[in-house]
Amino acid sequence: MTRETYLVRHGAYHRDGPRELRGTLTESGIEQAREAGQTLKAWLLGNGAVILSSDAPRALQTAQIIGAELGVEAQASKIMRLAGENPEQVPSLRAVLIKAMEKLGINPNGSHSLVVVNHEPLLATATDRDSVAHGEVIDYTHGNWHNPACQDGGSAWKNTLHEHGLA
Repeated sequence: MTRETYLVRHGAYHRDGPRELRGTLTESGIEQAREAGQTLKAWLLGNGAVILSSDAPRALQTAQIIGAELGVEAQASKIMRLAGENPEQVPSLRAVLIKAMEKLGINPNGSHSLVVVNHEPLLATATDRDSVAHGEVIDYTHGNWHNPACQDGGSAWKNTLHEHGLA
């Protein structure tokens, strides 16, 4: 797969308030996204990167801010959102990333680094942690997560993708 993989949880977001703000980043979330982008910029040392994000507003906004720091455009994927909402169905993070990249026309075997912006349930499960902080950046380059909670070999995940026309 790609050269390096970094996982980022979206920044803090509006949970309540006016409808147009719900799900978007707060000022604190915007700052967390900027800091994540600066961290990644230092870690990547100018190497090429692809940013793959859930299409949920809070994740996509985080990815776009990181993209501005790195000088690359974020790619949003419904597959990534579904994986973040249903981590118990996902057989492996690698399978999700490859499927999302293929749907977006990104070569999963490219020489670029991969930045994944997603939701806590998937990131915490993939890294075997209880929680992941808003805006936290995790080096997942050598991660090889296979989900022990996925007892059906990924058939529920395949059904979810099929139901959404993404199989």
